[in-house]
Amino acid sequence: MSDRKRPHNVLGEDEGSAGQKRPRGQSSAPSFIPPPSGGPPTADKIAAQIAAAKARAAQLTASRGQRAGESPTAGPATPAAPAAAAAPPKPAVPPLQIPAGPSVTDVQKKIAEIQRLVKKGKEQSLPVNPYLAAQQSKKAPTGPKGSGLNMAAHPLLADLTSPSSSGASTPTGAGKGKDKYKPMQPKFTSIKANARAATPSAGAATKSKHNPYVDPTLDEAALEGAEMPKERGRKQLKFVQPGKYTAIAEQKRKEAKLEELKQRIMESAKKAGIEAEFEVSEKAVRREPPPDVEWWDAPLLVNASYPSTSAPSDPAFASETKIRTPDSLITLYVQHPIPIPAPWDKNKTAPQDLKLTKKEMKKMRKQRRMAELQDRQDRVRMGLIPPDPPKVKLSNLMRVLTSDAVQDPTKIEARVRREMHQRKLGHEQTNEERKLTKEERHEKMDAKRAENEKVAGPQGAVFKIKYLSNPSHKFKVRKNAEQHGLSGCCIFNPKFSLVYVEGADKSVKAYKRLMLVRIDWTDEGRAAAAASDDEDEEGGEKKADGERERAEGEEEPQSLKDNKCELVWAGPIRERAFKTFRPKQAPTDSIAKDFLGPNLAGYWDTARAMKDED
Repeated sequence: MSDRKRPHNVLGEDEGSAGQKRPRGQSSAPSFIPPPSGGPPTADKIAAQIAAAKARAAQLTASRGQRAGESPTAGPATPAAPAAAAAPPKPAVPPLQIPAGPSVTDVQKKIAEIQRLVKKGKEQSLPVNPYLAAQQSKKAPTGPKGSGLNMAAHPLLADLTSPSSSGASTPTGAGKGKDKYKPMQPKFTSIKANARAATPSAGAATKSKHNPYVDPTLDEAALEGAEMPKERGRKQLKFVQPGKYTAIAEQKRKEAKLEELKQRIMESAKKAGIEAEFEVSEKAVRREPPPDVEWWDAPLLVNASYPSTSAPSDPAFASETKIRTPDSLITLYVQHPIPIPAPWDKNKTAPQDLKLTKKEMKKMRKQRRMAELQDRQDRVRMGLIPPDPPKVKLSNLMRVLTSDAVQDPTKIEARVRREMHQRKLGHEQTNEERKLTKEERHEKMDAKRAENEKVAGPQGAVFKIKYLSNPSHKFKVRKNAEQHGLSGCCIFNPKFSLVYVEGADKSVKAYKRLMLVRIDWTDEGRAAAAASDDEDEEGGEKKADGERERAEGEEEPQSLKDNKCELVWAGPIRERAFKTFRPKQAPTDSIAKDFLGPNLAGYWDTARAMKDED
């Protein structure tokens, strides 16, 4: 017989025939009952066959329930009973036999075995691709457990899937090689942000579950909220602002130049011999700390400290201050301070008159005199004032006094001469009355200089004189400064003499000419001994012997052959430093600088550093 598959036994076979193979020589019984050969089946026969099939199906169901340990259900067989009863009696049909299936216990054992194999396969399965984990978690499982990526690996591939041989599964290997699970990026242009969002990294899925920095010995309940620490973010780029390093380099250059300038000043000071004058210690530069009590608050405080509270209603405030006490400086009287002009008022210039040329000034004077003469003539015509007497001179004598001059010319000539003399005296007397006195003239000149100084600003000049020992030179230096309205000083030092003057521009200009041009600084003057000899020859009183010996014992006066005066500095200044012209003897440099003050002490150093020009 052929080995073809046979059709399923639907209608019925015995239980043993269903589960066992028959010998080759034995034929199998038909799986269905052939119809009788008497003729085609009728409707009644077909109904009887259907009823018999239903009864056999109910019997098969009942037998399976008994084998499973369940109570047989006769529900499906009940509707067939009335049908069988209603049918006419038929010939007996053999019952349909269906082979019995496996028991429930066997099925449960097989399910447990399958679950055990699936669990074992998961433990030995390959590592999961993290890039597909999110997609797989969303999909419903379609195949049996232990299939697909979760299927157990073949024994021959165990070495390849072990953690020691796989570089991607170890922490060290993950950093060295490329991620083999990462899907290939497309060859065309795409948005990198979307690509990073769609393909999470392999470590992102595991870092949130396992924290390697947590102690595993702790209780699991305490580790429920423990998460992987956040990965340190990449430092952002910090661009240097344009010009930053250029400004730093420029600042360093300025400091280097300042140090170089200080060195040059010190070297020049050493050469000039005034290095001690330029040495300034840090103590002199350092400022003193603020006082505990300001000077304007000291009269209002009992002790040399401020009160502990600032509330006027506090008794401690009243006891520590002198505000509401009888001896307090604060009274009910109002003190009106003296108004002080603003500093910028002195810089204001008054509106100046219109400047006229010489021709315009003459024309204006002529017009003014004509107007005055016309007004006088009008008053004479109206009889308000007497008319002026006729101005008779020898030249117009005959023309003015016609008849009188002919009758007595000598008398008329004497009268005319007398009138001429009278007019001259009157004119001179008027001029003398209009003339200013010496004091008024000086006041007028001083006022004019002050006005000029107010408009143009004060000027200053510094002179260095090698030898200022001649009394005549001393007198000229002092007297001319006073006459020109200049203030300043004349400092006498064994090395040289310094003259400083300040005042109006015109006065300083005249004094500068006096010092540099007019005075002969090499003139030694007449010797005292020669003067005394001249007086003796002229019959004067002779000196005593003691006085003559003392005069002979005195040192000879210093020679003025190489004496000269140099201009150290000249220019505008802000304001005057002296009220009058004062002489001063300064044997040392410190005394001279203290006398000049901090604003003018530099002139002394400049004059001392000047070298003589051959």
